[in-house]
Amino acid sequence: MECPFCNKEMENGFVQSGKEIFWGDKKHKVFCFPHDEGEFSLADGWNSAVINACCCRDCKKIIIDYSNINF
Repeated sequence: MECPFCNKEMENGFVQSGKEIFWGDKKHKVFCFPHDEGEFSLADGWNSAVINACCCRDCKKIIIDYSNINF
């Protein structure tokens, strides 16, 4: 994938966590599950969560494509 910021080739890889990865529009004080309206899980799992991502080391950006997640 080409970086949309600098147009260099990005590296394919993964964003990984020991717990669930979710998106929300505010920061929670304690990590939990998505529970506010509009929040959603990107990768779930108690022992490991993994989602495909592309990384641009020059721009320090990571892009996650979550189009394959079923809500």
